[in-house]
Formats: sequence, structure tokens, C-alpha cells
Amino acid sequence: MSSTLVMNGLENLEGRQFGTLRTTRMVRRSPEPAYAVVCERCSTESTATHTRLRNGAAVCRNSSCGKTAIPNRRDLLAEQRRIAAEREADASAAAAERAASRMQAETQDYERPSKYAPKPGPKVMTQRERDSLREFREAEEAEQRAADAPRIAAEREQAERIVQLQEENVAALRQLRAVERERVLNLPDEEFRIDPSTVGASGAVPLDKLASWHAAQSTQFLADNPQYYRCPENEKAIIAYIERNAPGIKLLSAVQLTAAYRRLRDLGLLRERPAPVMPEPEPVERLSPPPPVEKPVNPLDELVDGWEIDGSAPRKWTGRELERLSGDDYRRALRLYKADLELPNVGPSVRPR
Repeated sequence: MSSTLVMNGLENLEGRQFGTLRTTRMVRRSPEPAYAVVCERCSTESTATHTRLRNGAAVCRNSSCGKTAIPNRRDLLAEQRRIAAEREADASAAAAERAASRMQAETQDYERPSKYAPKPGPKVMTQRERDSLREFREAEEAEQRAADAPRIAAEREQAERIVQLQEENVAALRQLRAVERERVLNLPDEEFRIDPSTVGASGAVPLDKLASWHAAQSTQFLADNPQYYRCPENEKAIIAYIERNAPGIKLLSAVQLTAAYRRLRDLGLLRERPAPVMPEPEPVERLSPPPPVEKPVNPLDELVDGWEIDGSAPRKWTGRELERLSGDDYRRALRLYKADLELPNVGPSVRPR
């Protein structure tokens, strides 16, 4: 048989749990049953009706139940700073511990090289030690110079020999070039070659067109050799060179003229193009210098006749020097007496005695 008590169709809720509230006993029956309840969180006793317990609206009447006490604002800021400092200290300690562990693991079998060993500080030498060291270095340098003297003399002799050979080679080359120029000017040249395109083609150009053909070849020669200096002496030298090596030649092609020109140019038998003459600059009219501007004399730089302050001898004073003197020294320097500083008793402001 059920032991649940029912009152007017309502179930008895004694000893039941509703959230954090636990009913203990019924405190009234009408108009609606009410029960004494105890909060299991803060142990606060209160009452709650049957309906509020059933629909879950009954709560603890203690306003601070389940809430953290809020400290004073200043205390809270100090507490937060303390907590932050503790956290930072814990993090630094953990980082230092990790670094020490890593260093211990990395340097467990490490041996420092001898070259990185700490060196002693500089030694302070006495004057006797400095003199001894200087004499030792001078003797060592003298010994080294004596040992290097034969090698230096041999190198100097070899360099002089090389210079002498170079001068002899230059002189021989000049003599050879002179002989070669003389031979080319008077005898047939062994290096002369006739243009293959003109060999056996003397009859290929009609006589009436020979002049125009030569003019075209000359134009082509000038276009191929822009550095050629066109003058009667060079033209005569080239024609004479070709006739001396190929007498009776009728066709002078641009190739033939170019070969003769380059051969004579390399031997220095042609005139070079003269350097362009720079036009003389127009004379510039020289203007008379302006009259010197007289610098205004500063009154402070003018000299004033006076005396030494102690009155020993006369001297010249400048305005700047007088400005730096005190009143008494100023009067002594210029020998100004009290009678000289008084104004004359004349004028409308002077009363008759």
C-alpha cells in the first residue's frame, strides 16, 4: 500500500528534492499547502508553496546564494596584478628551466676548443723590455734585408734586361719597317695581289664605259674606307704602287684600291687626315674692374689717444677697449677730471646768482 499522502487531490511533497531546495515538513495546509525548505548550497531555510515547487519556480531566498563575493575595486585590481605577476614569474621560471635543460642536453659532451680559451690580459712592458724588443726587431729586419738583397738585385737586373730587350726589339722593328718601306717604294711588293675578279676581264668593259666604271669603283672605295684622306699625294702614291707591281693593269677595282691603300697605310706611306682646326674664340671685351668700395669705418675701431690706467705711459685705445673699462678706469685712461665733466653754467635753465 502506497505511503504517499494525498490532500484534496494534492500529493504530499515532504522530503522531496527540487533543484537545490529540499522540503522538510509542511507548515500549512490552506489555502494552499506550503513546505519548509532548506537550500543545500547555502543552508538557508525558507518556505515555498506546493505550486511553486511543482512548476520549478521555487528558489533560494538568499540573494547571495551561489554568487562570488565581489571585493573592493582597489583590492580587485591589486589581486589581478598579483595574479598576473605570479603568472609571469611562473612563465619566466618555466622558460629558464627549459633553457637550462636544453643547454644541459646540448653541452653534455661539449669541450671548449683551446683557441677560445680565455687569454691573459696585456702585459705592461718596461722601458728596458721595449728597447730590447726594438733592437731585436731591427736586427731581424736587417737580417731579412741581407737575405733578400741577392734576390732583389737579380730581379732588378732581370727587369733591366727585359727593358733593354724591348728597346732593342723596337729599334729592330723600326729598322725593319724602314727597310720594308724603302723596298715597297722602289721595288715590287711580294705581298701584292691582283684582284681575282679583274683577271682576264680586261675586255669585259667597253672602252667608252671604262671611265664611268672606274668612277663607280672609286666611289665604292671611298664608301668602304671612310678614314681615307683624299688628297693628290695619296692618290699618286696608290696609283704608283699599283703600276709598279702590276704594270699595264687596266681595271682598278674597289677591292684592288682598298688592298693598296691598306698596305701603304700600314707602312706609314700615306698622309693622315689632319686634325680639325678649332676656331679661335672671339675676343672678350675686358671690362674695367669696379672701383673698390670703401668700407665704412666702425667708430669702435678708431684709435683714441690716451694713457695707461696706471698713468705710466701714453698709449692708443680703441673704442671697443674703452667700452670694456669701468668708469674710473675710463677717466684714468683718457685723463678726464671732474672739472672737465661739468656742464657750463649757461642757458635759460640757469638761474642768475
